[in-house]
Amino acid sequence: LIIDILTAYRYGLKTLYWAHGWLKKENFIKAKIRNYYFNKADKVLTYGSRAKSIATSTGFNSSKIQVIWNSLDFNKQTEYFKRYKDIDRSLLRHNIGMPIDKIMLLTISRITDVCHYDWLIEAVSYLKKDKNLDCEIWMIGEGSALNGLIELAKNKNVKLNFQGALYDEEVIAQ
Repeated sequence: LIIDILTAYRYGLKTLYWAHGWLKKENFIKAKIRNYYFNKADKVLTYGSRAKSIATSTGFNSSKIQVIWNSLDFNKQTEYFKRYKDIDRSLLRHNIGMPIDKIMLLTISRITDVCHYDWLIEAVSYLKKDKNLDCEIWMIGEGSALNGLIELAKNKNVKLNFQGALYDEEVIAQ
């Protein structure tokens, strides 16, 4: 990465960083290091306005940040949300093979340890055992934590349904 950045500078190429960016307030030294690193780019793409707000509060030039809303097409999602907000949920569940009579927990993201989906599995296990609630987890996405989560779910007797990666905006909206 450092070599690529230096090459870009040498040839006068524009650089663009695409990252979560600033996730939380950090101590002074860490904030300075993060700002130094991100300042090397001509533009920084972040997933939310919170990152931009945190960056600005640490003195980072907000004009170098563009919020892209986690790669979803925000306008399409808004349109689809309006279209499907009153959809018959039972019919929708039936059409995609999701049980109608269970509490469903749906996630959509990269499946990494940072997301702590292990906590979700532990919570569902608790709800099933101690509260007698029938819950199921549906995960949309891919990632490095997938195999560990499958194993944990088996050990905890939690129904975990992986859908894989999904990029169809209309299906996601439903």
